[in-house]
Amino acid sequence: MKIKNKTTLLAGFMPVLCMGAMLLMKYFALSRKGVWLIALWQVLPFLLPCIILSVYGAVKKEPLYPRLSMPPKRSFGFILTVSIAASLLSLLINCLVAALTGSSYYKTVGFSSYIGGSTWLILLLMVVLPAVFEELFFRGSLIPALSSGGTAAAIFVSALAFALCHGDAHNLAGPFAAGLIYGYISYSLDSVWPAVIAHLINNALNLLIAYVTRAYEILGLWSYFLIITGALFCAFTAFSMTALEKLLEKGKVKRLLRAPEKGVATEVLFTPGLIVLIAVFLIYVFTEA
Repeated sequence: MKIKNKTTLLAGFMPVLCMGAMLLMKYFALSRKGVWLIALWQVLPFLLPCIILSVYGAVKKEPLYPRLSMPPKRSFGFILTVSIAASLLSLLINCLVAALTGSSYYKTVGFSSYIGGSTWLILLLMVVLPAVFEELFFRGSLIPALSSGGTAAAIFVSALAFALCHGDAHNLAGPFAAGLIYGYISYSLDSVWPAVIAHLINNALNLLIAYVTRAYEILGLWSYFLIITGALFCAFTAFSMTALEKLLEKGKVKRLLRAPEKGVATEVLFTPGLIVLIAVFLIYVFTEA
């Protein structure tokens, strides 16, 4: 398929650049185990394509940079509740995948710390930096760059690219579902910060689960934990939907936009870069298996 929109074509290859840089930085970071290399691993692969799209947008006079304005104060209740709901949903999906594949949750998620040092350093490198810089690229730059195909298509491709760049078949469905929510709240509130907050909560939750999962499995309490998690997910989903309804009534939330021309959404959904990314993901997963 020939892509008419050059911005869409360029943006489609940015996740491939991101994943390639991630794999390269991962190799150096884990082989040499330097803290500064781990920090670069969490920053550079996302910052580079973000800068490329921002510079390209400046030349073409297109707003492809992350929206860094603060969302409306009235939206913080919605942001907090939907962020927790997204984290719990991702957790439940990953647990389901783990059960279907006969694995355990902590192995499926793959949170193993190569960082030596204080708790604050671990939180910085495994919670804060990934949340900030991944969202700056995937929601801050990639969604605007793909918006010619409509908001829904841009959010979908961004979420899929986000999930694929994790490079883990077991940890694919959870990030994809979370990515859809991150994309929506980032676009609807016209700011990247809601997505950053949601991602921070998700990373912190997964880091916590990584430390306590073994104890839950040994004590046989894991099934009860999942029941509680499911109930909390339903509760926070209800809270977030109520808050969203109020924001919609007051006109504080942007509506999703359709593609201006017929067939443009298809160009975004089947951009060559996304196809290459899927191929790279499959090659990496099968070679690592």
